[in-house]
Amino acid sequence: MNWTTYAFMTVFFWGVYGVILHMARGYMPDVGPTGPTGPEGAHAGLKAFLLVCGAYCATGVITLIVLKIRGSSLSLSNDGIKWGLIAGLAGALGAFTLVL
Repeated sequence: MNWTTYAFMTVFFWGVYGVILHMARGYMPDVGPTGPTGPEGAHAGLKAFLLVCGAYCATGVITLIVLKIRGSSLSLSNDGIKWGLIAGLAGALGAFTLVL
């Protein structure tokens, strides 16, 4: 696939992320069609986000498997680790604030 295919896939997935996360929030306990209905309703968004974190973890494991299948040595540089973690933190904080 060329870069434009990946670009369109990114736009699609990021575009539906908020909608699907909102749907997940709506299926949590104590949330009705008009919003929180019980004591746990206020935490529904954070619960949905917690499951997003689990999906990120699973995606990381799949990525590791793909790298091994492709024959990668899995070597990393200190700067690569640092900036990769900063990028991940920025993305996670963006998703977290979306929930809030």
